[in-house]
Amino acid sequence: MKKIGVIFPGMGYHSDKPLLYYGKKMMIAKGYDITDINYGTLPKNRIEAFNKVWDSVCTALSKIRWEDYDKIIFLSKSIGSVAAAKICSEQNIPAFNIYNTPVPETIPNMTKNGIVNHGTKDPLMDTSVLEAGCREKDIPLYKYENGNHSIETDDIVRNVEILEDIVRRYDEII
Repeated sequence: MKKIGVIFPGMGYHSDKPLLYYGKKMMIAKGYDITDINYGTLPKNRIEAFNKVWDSVCTALSKIRWEDYDKIIFLSKSIGSVAAAKICSEQNIPAFNIYNTPVPETIPNMTKNGIVNHGTKDPLMDTSVLEAGCREKDIPLYKYENGNHSIETDDIVRNVEILEDIVRRYDEII
């Protein structure tokens, strides 16, 4: 079985940070080809940043023959989830999406084939808006009380427990 994992980082949240690092390591251990998208330095303006992210994603994925793969996983974080959802929707890529801390712009293009991980104190995404979007799209939503935009709290031990829960879910999916 041929498998590919694509990593869509966030702004300042690259694949060396926990939510992406462990998913990527797990994919490598399970024999996935990996495409880790690098956006370079992003502007502070969200619209300009997304345009640069989108250009990077389109360039990085343009030569991949999706039909050559039996299993496709998109692992994304924040602004990367916007691009992951959009490219799946626009190009009908049959990927399973793991959306970590999506932002509001992600919701319109989210595909049913995925899950969402979200901290309830994420300043970039209102939990009730995300709950409604996930209900409408029939996507499982995993909420972590008091988690911020990195799904972290003030309690370091709790952060490790949250990460363990998320990584166990990765293991089931990947």
